[in-house]
Amino acid sequence: MKAKRVFLLGAGASHGARTPRPPLGTTLHQYLIRYLKAAWDELKQLEDDDGTISSSVRDELQKHLASTTSFEVLAGALQDSGNFQLLQKLNFLAACALAPPVNDDPRYDDAFIEKPDVYDRLLSHVFATCGSAKDISFITLNYDCLLERAICRYMEAVDGSAGLGCRCALVNYMLPGYGGKVEVLKPHGSINWMPDILMGDGTLTENQPVPLTMRIRHDGSQSYKRIAVVDSPKHGESEDVLIAYYAPRKWSKVNLDTLEIVRGIACERISHAQEVTVIGVKLRSDPLDDPFLSRVQVLLQAKARKFSGSVTYVSPLRDDALTAQAFDFSTQEVTFEEYVELLERSWGSSGLSKA
Repeated sequence: MKAKRVFLLGAGASHGARTPRPPLGTTLHQYLIRYLKAAWDELKQLEDDDGTISSSVRDELQKHLASTTSFEVLAGALQDSGNFQLLQKLNFLAACALAPPVNDDPRYDDAFIEKPDVYDRLLSHVFATCGSAKDISFITLNYDCLLERAICRYMEAVDGSAGLGCRCALVNYMLPGYGGKVEVLKPHGSINWMPDILMGDGTLTENQPVPLTMRIRHDGSQSYKRIAVVDSPKHGESEDVLIAYYAPRKWSKVNLDTLEIVRGIACERISHAQEVTVIGVKLRSDPLDDPFLSRVQVLLQAKARKFSGSVTYVSPLRDDALTAQAFDFSTQEVTFEEYVELLERSWGSSGLSKA
């Protein structure tokens, strides 16, 4: 597949997609403090026992979150100290907080509830003007599923295929065993990607060995044979949600090889795209912070210099726009919502039908 148009989405896109605002990386630790308090009793699975005897893990997470200056600083400190067990639990807590509530799941606010938002409006424009879904690829650095839920709502209006929670059968994550019409690549992982420990239904075949579901890689990380897409991280078979640590190198203790494959596909899509739109992505200067994003920036800069106007960078922040201009990107110093409004007005004035 060679998508003609690629959208690269960062935290600024999800943060600007709706109100209440989903948290940015700089405020995520504060959001988790409030969520942990609201969902305390529902998060017993964080504990090493059944959660009824002790709240030691929740207490420890609460203490660390209250004393840190950011989620990234805390994740980096846990990674540097080798405390991957608590880091995995921190990731699981974040996944639960960012997941769309199912039924009466406790929540801090309505930032992730099921409702139309700016993503819906972007999709309406993109699918109406860019032709077939196979000509479009979405690459999102976000852990949340706000983009996918918007895709599900759009597809529900088209053919009734909405899916449940974080699950959408029509989203193609490029994970083995899953397909769909709309490609969404998540090089940093996703809150709804979890190891399939039972390999489906867990049925064993008589006189056959128990299937191997996980191996240990040379770097000490775990690689499960299959990653399942679940409707909520709370409904997975473990706490090992597949999201990269929000820390330097964007490493993962679980299925780093899966993320590496997705990252490779994402770079290929960007390399071959005719047009790339970057929305709400903080351009990085340190390649050790996020090696994938650094590689992407090199690809985008080469494309922009070879084909003028092929890369558009969207951010309301002046410093980000200046950095993007130094890369020869075309820039729009507007918010995500303002950018979509510009697209809608341009489309309306062109005389195209919105039917």
